[in-house]
Amino acid sequence: MWRFPYADGLKTGHTEDAGFCLVSSANKDGMRLISVIMGAPNDNARTEDSIRLLTYGFRFYETHKLYNGATSLTEARIWKGEKKQVAFGLAKDLFVTMPVGQYKNIQATIQLNQPLKAPILKGQSYGTLNVTLNNQVLTSEPLVALENNQRGGIWRSMADSLNFSFNKLFSKSDEQANNG
Repeated sequence: MWRFPYADGLKTGHTEDAGFCLVSSANKDGMRLISVIMGAPNDNARTEDSIRLLTYGFRFYETHKLYNGATSLTEARIWKGEKKQVAFGLAKDLFVTMPVGQYKNIQATIQLNQPLKAPILKGQSYGTLNVTLNNQVLTSEPLVALENNQRGGIWRSMADSLNFSFNKLFSKSDEQANNG
């Protein structure tokens, strides 16, 4: 693997049953690939197979940073909280590897648990970010609260309880009218 300029780690092995094996890693322009070769007939073959596999990966795939961690992706209404809105995002940066030229086809959808009621705890998951490419899910990541929101006082709780009941009553009536 010393001939492959991006290689930065490897583990070799050999047994009668498994043949010559090689697990290698390489990093090029921030994109990490790992190859696993098993059953090669000899030491040279496992190295050549790994180099071909890594070269293929770097040629036909690319990695993109989609979102920064701890950055707001959406805000949502919080019932009975000190604050009416809380920001939600990812706990860590999100990178996705895809075929070259497919970045424009990436779609992301957010699903938040509903209804969201205080207390809301920073770092806890309250939904999901789904990333798809051509209708195939690439990853589903938890959406976390980026801030705390404790329960509001008695007046906030009463006002939100009335609002929530009122909204639920009318949204149910609209839904029944649309389905009836």
